[in-house]
Amino acid sequence: MKKDNKPIIIPSLVILVIVLPVICFLIMKNSGKYDKEEQSTFSDDNGDFNIESLFEASKETLFYAGKLKIGGYAECITTYEKGFDKKCADITYTRDYIDNDNYLGHTTVLLHNRTNVIAALGDLWQSDYEYYLGEKEGAAFEKFIVGDRKDNLNISSPDIESILFPDLSNVETSFRTDKMSNYAGIDTDAYVVTLKGDLSQLGDAAKSLVGEIQSPYRADYYFNTETHVIERGYIYSRPTSAYKRNDENAPLFTLELYVEKYGEREGEETIDYPDYYFEDRAFNDVLSDQVSLELNGGIMASGNTFAPELIGDYWSQNVSNMWHEITDNGRARLTLSSLYEKACVVGKMYGYPRIKVSFGKINDPEYLHSMLIRFDFQSDEHGTGTILIPQTIKHNILSGNVALASLGNDEIDVMGKYFTLARDNSESNSERVIGVFYESISFNYIAHEMFENPISEFGRLNGDIERFPYDYRSKLLGATSANNYRNDVRISYHRFYDSVYTGYRKPTEELFIVKASDEKSSNTKDALSETAKCLNEFGIRGDYESELMSEYESRRIDIGLEQDKTEWIELEFD
Repeated sequence: MKKDNKPIIIPSLVILVIVLPVICFLIMKNSGKYDKEEQSTFSDDNGDFNIESLFEASKETLFYAGKLKIGGYAECITTYEKGFDKKCADITYTRDYIDNDNYLGHTTVLLHNRTNVIAALGDLWQSDYEYYLGEKEGAAFEKFIVGDRKDNLNISSPDIESILFPDLSNVETSFRTDKMSNYAGIDTDAYVVTLKGDLSQLGDAAKSLVGEIQSPYRADYYFNTETHVIERGYIYSRPTSAYKRNDENAPLFTLELYVEKYGEREGEETIDYPDYYFEDRAFNDVLSDQVSLELNGGIMASGNTFAPELIGDYWSQNVSNMWHEITDNGRARLTLSSLYEKACVVGKMYGYPRIKVSFGKINDPEYLHSMLIRFDFQSDEHGTGTILIPQTIKHNILSGNVALASLGNDEIDVMGKYFTLARDNSESNSERVIGVFYESISFNYIAHEMFENPISEFGRLNGDIERFPYDYRSKLLGATSANNYRNDVRISYHRFYDSVYTGYRKPTEELFIVKASDEKSSNTKDALSETAKCLNEFGIRGDYESELMSEYESRRIDIGLEQDKTEWIELEFD
C-alpha cells in the first residue's frame, strides 16, 4: 500500500512559545567574557543601561553622596583533620564627602577566630584596625590605626572601593533579575551581575581587608531596579567537600558588603579628620589623655653611669631622685597631662621651673610598636636636662621600661634605634654618649667619648683634664708637654661597653685616638706619628681613626648613626 508523504508542519505558535523565550533568555543572560564594545543593552523605566553603566552609576551616587555607610562580614576557613579554624571579620565603611578636595573614607575591621581545634592552634585571638583615606583641602590624607594586633595578617592599605566597584576587564559576566532583601529587610526586585573567571583583582582587594584568603571563584552584585544603585555584594571561593554547611559543599571564603544608608550631609559643613600620629591606637590614646602611661621607676642617668668623674654635675646628681618622686618609684598611674603636672611640681623643687614635653617615633621598621616621650627640664641657673620615657606595645598591652636621663645641657638625637647625647664642656672639650634602645630591655649604652681639641689645652687651668679618667690624667699631661705638635692634634678617649643593663661598670674596650686638628696641614703625618709616640712613652696606646671606625663597625654604630633622626613634636598643656 502506498503511503502519503505529507509534510510535517510546525505551527507558528510553537515557535513563539518555545524558541523566542530561549532567545530572550540568552540575550538577558549575556554570559561570556566582558567586552565593552559587545555588551548587551537593557532597558527599564530609567532608560537604557548595561553592566558597566550600573557600576558607574552606583559609584557616582554613593561616593558623591554627602554621607555613606556600608556594613559587611567575611569568613575564611582553614580545615584540619580534626576540625577547622574560622577567621571572621566584621566590616564597617563610612564616607563623608563635601567636594573633591574634602572627603574622607573610614574603614573599620574587627577580626577574630572561631575554632574547634584550640589544642592544636593555641588560644583564640582578636585584631582590629581603622583606615582613613581621603583629601583635606586638596592634600592627600591617610591614616592606618591598629588596636589589638595579630602580626601575620599583613594588612596595611585596605581597599574596599575595588570590591564595591571591580575592574570588569578579563572577567566573565552574566546578568539576571531576581529578588533581594535589602538592609531594611524588605524584599525588592534586583538586577544581579555575576562575575567569574579571573577575579585576582577582587582577591587582592579582599586580602587587603582581612589578610590571607582562598581565591575568589564568583562574585554577585545586587542592584536596586528603581535606583540602579548597588545594595549588596557577595564574593565566594569555590565550594569544596572539605567544608560542609547544611550537608552541602560550601566555600572556604565568603565576603558580603551591604549598603546601609546614603544621602546628604544634613547641614554639616566640616569633616572630622582624626588627629592620629601613631599606627598603634594605644599610643594615640596616651597622647589624647584617654589612658594612663605605664611608668617604670628605673632611670639610667648618662652623666653618672659611665664616668665617676662627672657625678659633680647638678643634673646628674639629682635626676634619679627627681624621677623617683615624679613616678612614686614606679607606682604612679598617670595620664600624660597628670605626669606633666607632677613633673612641674617636682621640677620647681629642684630648681627647674619650666618643662617642655614632646613625643616622637623611632624610625626603624623593626620598632613600629614603640614611642618616646620627652621631658625637657629648663632652668636659668642649672641649664637643661632631659628624660626620655619609652612606651612599648607588647602582646597588645601598653608597657613601660627604664627611662633615660641626658648628660644635662646636651643635644639629644635618636636615629633609628640608636641615640646620642652630646655636649660641649668648654671651647676645647666635648663629649658624647652613644647607645641603643631595645623594646625588650629599654636603653643600653654602647660608648662614652671625650674629645680634646687641641691637646695643648690640657696644660691650661680650664678643667678639661679632669673630665678624663683619673688614671690617665698625669700621663696625658706628660705626653702633651713632650709633644712638639700639641697645637696640631686632637685626642679623643672612647669607652665601649657590652649591651647589658647595669649601673656603673668598667668598659670592655678603651681607645685613645689621635687626629689632626687641621686635615689640610702639611705636617699631619708627622704630628700624628709623634703624638702617638709620646702617648706610648707615657703608658698610653695611641691609635689612629681607622681603629675607631673598625670598632664602630663591629658594634654597628656606623650604621646606626646614618639613620633618619626622630622628629620631636611638642605638646601644649593648659
